[in-house]
Amino acid sequence: MFLNIKKWFCSFFHKEQNLTKHSISHIAEEGRPVTNCVYTGIQVKTTTKEGDVDESPIVNDNPFDEPKVVVRTNVDNHTQYDDIVKKTSCNLSNGKYVVGLSMRGKSHVRDNKPCQDNHWFESISEGWDLYIVSDGAGSAKHAERGSFANCKLISKLIKQLLEKNNWIEDKVLPTELDWYIEMRSIFETMRLFYKSKVEELSDGSVVKDFNATALVLLVAPNGMLSAHIGDGRMGYKNQHNEWCSIMTPHKGEEANQTVFVTSSWDKPTTPSFKVAGLPIPEVRVVREKPQVVVLMSDGCEKASWECTMYNEELGKYADKNIPFAGFLNPLIESLDIADEERFETLKEIISNGTDACSREQDDKTILLGRY
Repeated sequence: MFLNIKKWFCSFFHKEQNLTKHSISHIAEEGRPVTNCVYTGIQVKTTTKEGDVDESPIVNDNPFDEPKVVVRTNVDNHTQYDDIVKKTSCNLSNGKYVVGLSMRGKSHVRDNKPCQDNHWFESISEGWDLYIVSDGAGSAKHAERGSFANCKLISKLIKQLLEKNNWIEDKVLPTELDWYIEMRSIFETMRLFYKSKVEELSDGSVVKDFNATALVLLVAPNGMLSAHIGDGRMGYKNQHNEWCSIMTPHKGEEANQTVFVTSSWDKPTTPSFKVAGLPIPEVRVVREKPQVVVLMSDGCEKASWECTMYNEELGKYADKNIPFAGFLNPLIESLDIADEERFETLKEIISNGTDACSREQDDKTILLGRY
């Protein structure tokens, strides 16, 4: 495995040198699980037993209960956190795979803080797969609980949405307007629900203590639906071997400035409150099938995305927002042949595969589906 990674790194090295030349570096229950899934921390339930009806409006427990994925051990009366807060590795019914991880950044290892990222994969129905990535705000007191809550609630609400609209049974995708209306409603529901649940904690917490972004991708047999609030990256490789972005990050004028699900974005404006000219949430409907989909927190973007680079025509720095094929194609090739070592291969490359990966201080989450 490590010989393959070394070969992958050598072939990538010169491409990364050119890419970063002008870059700015400021920047659980019974039920049938996904086939051959391996999860650390949380086992996702993908189907209810026949005849079961889930009538709860959102969840019965408090979404801000400390997630089981935050693994602690006590050493000399000090709390220690695991570096990998969540891992996903599973085979899809078509013989392809999904692999992902959420891991502590070097700054959190140094300061002995938990990973504030989280992710979620769930195969909802044949050909309908749900991907979620959430990045907790570094300034938020309980960011790791906020990102976990986002994943849990979005999964619940997306499944209720699909059941309500019969998109799976009718084999249809909504219009972009209909998708926007539905996702805005979901995020508004989450925001109001969080507010009420935080009040129940009675521990002095406020909503912003749980600030976290949310990236959502629903892959269907005839296309994809994406939605997001905040930063990060999300893209896919189409049938013509072209890499495309399917979101534009919500970034403010200052470095690391973004918006969160719990932020006050739900203003009565037309068409919506915006950050950097983008509606919140930003949604897209893509009517083509992918070869690969990828979602990531901003801790992975410097190596894998063409981000903020100098635009000679404009005479200023601008976000190109293009998946970097020079990183992603070798990554996919390595994962394709890794088989049982696929997760370890991903972990090694994301941790140390390039100089940008090695230097990164932030938490890292990447979730990738191969079709």
